[in-house]
Amino acid sequence: ALGIAHESTPTMREWLLFAALGLAATAHMVFTRPAEERLRAARLRKGKSEHVDQTSIWLFSAALLLPVALILGLVVLVRAQRYLIARRPPSRWVFTSASIMLSALGVHWVGAATGMTAWLRAGHVGALSVTALRGVGGLAAAIAVYFLVQAVLVGVCRGLLTGSWSFGSALGS
Repeated sequence: ALGIAHESTPTMREWLLFAALGLAATAHMVFTRPAEERLRAARLRKGKSEHVDQTSIWLFSAALLLPVALILGLVVLVRAQRYLIARRPPSRWVFTSASIMLSALGVHWVGAATGMTAWLRAGHVGALSVTALRGVGGLAAAIAVYFLVQAVLVGVCRGLLTGSWSFGSALGS
């Protein structure tokens, strides 16, 4: 239906890109872990549960460049490593992981639908053309989808948990 379920087996290039993104994400998390732990602990002391880390850098890139199976594999790899410092009940961690997966799949679909993924894979990023302009539009749409999918899912969950359905409480601080 979305055109992403019929992807072929990953190529060697895609496996290498997956490995590179996985290594980069792991290195990023290893080197930022002390700071992440301090930030998470400080937010909990202040009574705030929201925390935004920067792993979306790797996951968003993967969503544009990799097939679905490898995207999901990278999300699992990154989220499993973050679980060690999540300071969240397992149910909330699983829900957040699922919302990140859905966001990544949305980005993947936008990339395929706009031709942006094909444009990026072809390596003609510097060439200005109609395809490049579609790619830039696709990138803006992909960013919006990545944010909105998570914002809506987490907002609905917050609304169900707190009973507050205001825009501010749905998005958090």
